Amino acid sequence: MSHIGLRIIADWLKDPTHGIDAIAAIIPRDGGDPAPRTVHVYDGTRDNPAARRRVTEADIKENIIQLPAVMVVLHDVSYDDGVPVQTAEGGEIVKGTLTATVFLLNRDKDTKVAAVENTYLIRALRNSLLLFNKALVASRQRLGVLLEPSTSTAAADVGEIPEDLLVPDAQLIAFPIIESVAI
Repeated sequence: MSHIGLRIIADWLKDPTHGIDAIAAIIPRDGGDPAPRTVHVYDGTRDNPAARRRVTEADIKENIIQLPAVMVVLHDVSYDDGVPVQTAEGGEIVKGTLTATVFLLNRDKDTKVAAVENTYLIRALRNSLLLFNKALVASRQRLGVLLEPSTSTAAADVGEIPEDLLVPDAQLIAFPIIESVAI
């Protein structure tokens, strides 16, 4: 069910109230800095470039990927012991950790406009993910999969990208995951 966890994260980042664009719109900007462009969110369960962890120039030319973009891809899923645990309500769950790589992808890495835009987008991405950790359980749960608030964040490797693209931020984020066991 790790694909559901990725979708929960990606859909949060698209959310019109708490997602990256919503947060970018309310971040104070300095001295006439333009508002960042709309960010397109892709995940490894719905979008081929994210699934293969490789963005090509053709993906961009054919508008399969539009920039700036955030990619949400699976890094790893591990289960504590794989043995279902009985809940007080009589159901069964398994616990583990879902680790996702979340990264921002943009073009024009050598321009001051891109540098400024990327700074605001990094801040918006990180703030949106912080809000995810504080969100109501209903926002972090779908189809019997619950992502608990993240327990760690580290720098991440993002795979192959064309040389004229930039990854201004890449995070490896670990979320405790609780899955209901269907019986």
